[in-house]
Order: sequence, then C-alpha cells, then structure tokens
Amino acid sequence: MKNTNFKRKPSTVRILKEEKKKKLVNWDKIIYLVILLVIVGSLGLFIFNRVFFINGTGQVLFQKLDIRFVSDVQIINFQRHEGDTVHVGDSLFTYVDQYNAVGHLVENKKPELGQNSQYLLEKEKLETSQRIELKKIEKQEAETMLAHYQNELGQLKKQVYLDVLSVDKLTPYIKNINELKAKISSTSSEIQTLNNALYKINQYAAGNDVTRLNDSITESNKPTQIIQYSPINGTISQIFKEEYEVSLKTDIILTMRKTSNPFIKAYFDQEYIKYLHEGTIVDIEFPDGVKSYGNIKRLYFDTYELPDELKNKTEPLQRSLSCDIMPINPKEAEKWKGFQKMDVEIKVKRKLY
Repeated sequence: MKNTNFKRKPSTVRILKEEKKKKLVNWDKIIYLVILLVIVGSLGLFIFNRVFFINGTGQVLFQKLDIRFVSDVQIINFQRHEGDTVHVGDSLFTYVDQYNAVGHLVENKKPELGQNSQYLLEKEKLETSQRIELKKIEKQEAETMLAHYQNELGQLKKQVYLDVLSVDKLTPYIKNINELKAKISSTSSEIQTLNNALYKINQYAAGNDVTRLNDSITESNKPTQIIQYSPINGTISQIFKEEYEVSLKTDIILTMRKTSNPFIKAYFDQEYIKYLHEGTIVDIEFPDGVKSYGNIKRLYFDTYELPDELKNKTEPLQRSLSCDIMPINPKEAEKWKGFQKMDVEIKVKRKLY
C-alpha cells in the first residue's frame, strides 16, 4: 500500500509590528481647561471677597492751609517752590499791599511843598500815626482771637483723647490758629515799616528842609515789600500765582499741607452700615500695590456724595457712608505720606456671627 504520509515543513508566519503613533497634544482642550480654571478661580475669589469682606474706596488726605489776604496784593517774588518743605518762620514770598503802603503822598502834591511843606509834613505824620494805631488794634484783636482758639483747641484735644470727639473736629480750629499767626506776623512787619517811616518824617520835620522832604516823599512813595512767613511746618503743595501778579482778596496764593497726621477719607455703600464700627481694623491697598493697615477713627452718620475723582460717570448719583481711617502706628503713617490725594482700595472683614 502506498505511503501517503508527507512530511511538511512547518510554516513560518511573520508578524510585522506596527509602530505606535505619537499622540498629538490637544491644545484646544488645554486652552479650554485653562480658561475654565481662570473663570472658576475668579468667581471663587469674587464670592470669597463678597462673603468675608466688604469693599470701599477712599483718598489719602492731609490737613491743608490756604494762604490768602483780606486785601488786594501784588506778589513780588517767591522764596519757595512747589514741593519744598518749610518750617514755621520760613519766608514764603514777598508782596506789596497797595492799600497799606507807606508814603501815600502822590506826585502831584510835590509842587505845593514850597508853600505848604509844614502842613503836608504834619499831615503825613498824623496819617502815618493813625495807620500805626489801626494796625496795633488789628494785631491785638488777632492775638485775642488766637488765644481764644488755642484755649478751645486745648479743650477739644482732651475730648479727642477720651474718644468723645473725632480728630477732624480739630481741623477748623487749627486752620484758624494758623491763619491768625500768619496775620499777626504780617501785621507786625507792617507796624515796623510804618514806625520806620514815622521816624524819618520826624527827622525831616525837625530839620524843616524842603529839599530833604522832597527826597523823603519820593522814597516813601515806593511800595513797601512785606515778607510772608510760613505759619506751619509742612510742604508747599501748589502755587497759584506768578511773580509780579496781582492777587485779589478772594484769591488763593498758595496751598500748604502738613506732612504729619495723614488720614484716609473712605466711602462705603449704605448696605454695609452694620459692619462698620469705630475702632475696626481695615486692610488698605495703594495704587502701586503696597499694603497697609488702619483703623476707623470716626464713622459719619450722614451720607455723602463721592468726590469727583471717585465717581463713576456712567452710574447714577449715589450717596455713600463715610468714615475717617487713621494709621495704626507711625510706621504705617510713613507709608501713607507719598500718596496725597491718591485713590486707595479698602477691605473690612465681615463678622458672620
């Protein structure tokens, strides 16, 4: 029988390994997740701030003093410039007060001197003496008012120390005291000038020399320059006049501000009234990112319009709660000094219980 058993070679099956394709980065998905995280994080931060903090805005302010006069004057020159630091008694500028200038005899009276020299001399002497007496009365009245305001200020300071009154109650008294000191200094200079003029007139009257009298009148008709001294320690923040410009009695010549005792005038929405209390510690952030702390010294129970710098022109008129915030210590006060009239953000922690 025929053998049908065939030997076959084992077959070899070759399997080709396919190379794994690299997964492409799904940038759309990543961008979507980043945007989603940003939105969720911002929303979470907003909710956190709304739940645990109340937010307000405010301005850093200093006590301000405007230098002006009760009569028209002409500025001659300034000894100080904007930004300069001054102390009490430093000269600010010189000026001429035409109404109080010494030597009021006018040029058209000179031809009369030959016939009426003694009369004119006596008249000049009398009128100068009268002006001296009026200036002395004016100075005495100012000194009386100064003593009154200083006494009142002393009483108010005691109440402020006891937290019966807020520190802003002192501002009008301090302003009046500084203005009276400046007025007394200016009046004293005018009295001295008038006394010098009277002395010269008496000398000429004793000599009865018409030629010397003419020279005296010519000299006395020259406007008298008076120096205005600084009534406070502070900084000149703004000068409104130019040299040789006439300043009317309603005009402000320059503005000074004290570099000590800065405070923040803060504003909050009316709905936050239950969270605001005197003595509350607040977080403050300045425009450059500097952080600081303060405490609410006084809370006003009336509502106020926001200053123009803080108003949102697109929103309707709104009245806000207002309070004064003071630095918690001298170190924090130093941080505030460089931010005069700048806007700041304020946060107050809510009490949830």
